[in-house]
Amino acid sequence: MRVLTVTSDNYVDNTCLLLSSLRRWHPDLPVVIYTLDTGWKVEDEARLTAFGAQLKRFEEHGQTGNRTSWSGGGIFNAYKLHVMHEQTEPFLFLDSDILVLRPLNRLFDQIHQQGWMTSHDGVLLGDYAQGPIATIVKVPEQDARQRGFNTGVVGCDPSRHREVLSLSCEWAGQISENFLGDQGLLNLAWYHLHRNVPANADNRYNGGWREDDRIELRNTIIHFARRNYGGASKLRDQRRVWEQWPKDVVLTDLIDTDFWRESLPHPWPWLNQCNQRKYRGFVANMREASRSLLGTPGLFIDDADQAFLLDSQVLAEQDRWWAQHAPAFRNVPHKPTYHLPGNGRPASRLKHRFERLRRWVG
Repeated sequence: MRVLTVTSDNYVDNTCLLLSSLRRWHPDLPVVIYTLDTGWKVEDEARLTAFGAQLKRFEEHGQTGNRTSWSGGGIFNAYKLHVMHEQTEPFLFLDSDILVLRPLNRLFDQIHQQGWMTSHDGVLLGDYAQGPIATIVKVPEQDARQRGFNTGVVGCDPSRHREVLSLSCEWAGQISENFLGDQGLLNLAWYHLHRNVPANADNRYNGGWREDDRIELRNTIIHFARRNYGGASKLRDQRRVWEQWPKDVVLTDLIDTDFWRESLPHPWPWLNQCNQRKYRGFVANMREASRSLLGTPGLFIDDADQAFLLDSQVLAEQDRWWAQHAPAFRNVPHKPTYHLPGNGRPASRLKHRFERLRRWVG
C-alpha cells in the first residue's frame, strides 16, 4: 500500500501539512508525490523529501494559470487520473488539502478487501453529465439523482478496477472540460461501465471542513474542500486545525475495539424497544464485558446507541479523560462524547434523538 498526491509550487505548504499529519501515524508508509514542474524550486523539493516522500515530476506543457479552477478545465483534470492509472499496486490517493487525524490501518484493510474506497459527495450524478461528456455518457432520469463520490480520497486496487481508470483517462484526453473535472470523469466512467455508483464508505474517511468552521471528532480524514475556498484562507484553516489537534492523544473509536468487534452482530432492533425483556440479558452482558475498555486511552463513544451498552464505570472514566484533554481542542468546535441520562438507565432511542436535537438547537 502506498499513498499518492499531486502538488505544485503554490501548494507546497498544504502538502507539507498533509505529510506532517500522515507521518504522525505512519512514519514508514511509502508516499509518492507527483509534482508539476513549472515554477518548481529546489527548496520546495527538499521540504517534501524531508518527510521521506518520493517525488515524480509532471510536465505542464504551458497549461499554467488554471491550477485551482473548479471549471474542470485545469491541469489537475487529467493529472490526477493519470496518477491513479499508472499504479500497479493498491494505493490511497489524497488531495493535498487534507489532514490525517488518526491511523489509517482500518482504511487500508478496506481497500485490500473491497478493491475500491470512496465517500459520497453532495453532487448528483446527472450534474456531472453536462457539456461535451453528455454526448458520450447518457444518464437516464432514474439514475440522475444518485449521489456521486468525491475524488479527494480514493482507495483502489488497480488490478480490480483498471477499466474504470483507463476509461476516465481516455475521456480526459478527448474532452477539454467537464463539470468538476477528474471527479466528474471518474464518476461517469464508473457509471458507464457498471450502471451505478460504487458503494461508498463512511464519511469519516473524507470529512468536510464545514462553513461554520466545525469538525466532527470522529473524522479520520478531514478534507478542506468546498466551493470558492482556497488560497490563504484554506491554508490558514488547515494549519490551525493541525496545530491544535492533540497529537499526544490517540482517539480510539469504540467500533475499532476488540470488545465491539467480538460482540457483533448486535440485535439492533431492540433500540426502539430496549425495555423488552428478551434483550435485557444481552444489554447486561454487554455492559459487564465493556469493563475491559477501562484501560483504553482516548476512547471515543460515537453516539448514544453505543453508550447505552457500556458500563457506568466506563462512561465515568471517559468523563474524566474528556475533562483532562478537552482543553486541547479549543477553537476547534466538536461533537462531544455522548453519555446516557439517568446514570445509564434504559431510555428509548426516540429520547436519545430528542436529546441530540435539543443540544443542537440549543
